[in-house]
Amino acid sequence: MVGPSLHRDQIMAMNRVQFQAGLSLPAFLKRYGNAQQCEQALEISRWPQGFVCPRCAATAHSRFQRHGTTYWQCTACYRQTSLRSGTVM
Repeated sequence: MVGPSLHRDQIMAMNRVQFQAGLSLPAFLKRYGNAQQCEQALEISRWPQGFVCPRCAATAHSRFQRHGTTYWQCTACYRQTSLRSGTVM
C-alpha cells in the first residue's frame, strides 16, 4: 500500500542490492564497503558460474587492466568485455 502522502508515480523501483531483506547498514558496508568488494559482488552477479563470453559463450579467458578498468578477453574469439559492458553504468 502506498502511504497517504505519496502518489504511485512518485515511488521508485526498489533496488534489490540496496534493499536486501535483513541486511543492516553495517552488514551492507561490510559486504560492499569498498570498490574491490563491489566489483567482486558484481562479477559474481554477472557470471555466477564464472566468465562466459557474451559473443561465443566460451569460458576460457584472460584478464587484464587498462586505465583502471579490468577487462576479460575471450581466448576463443578475442572479444573484450568489462563488468560494466552492456549495462547502464
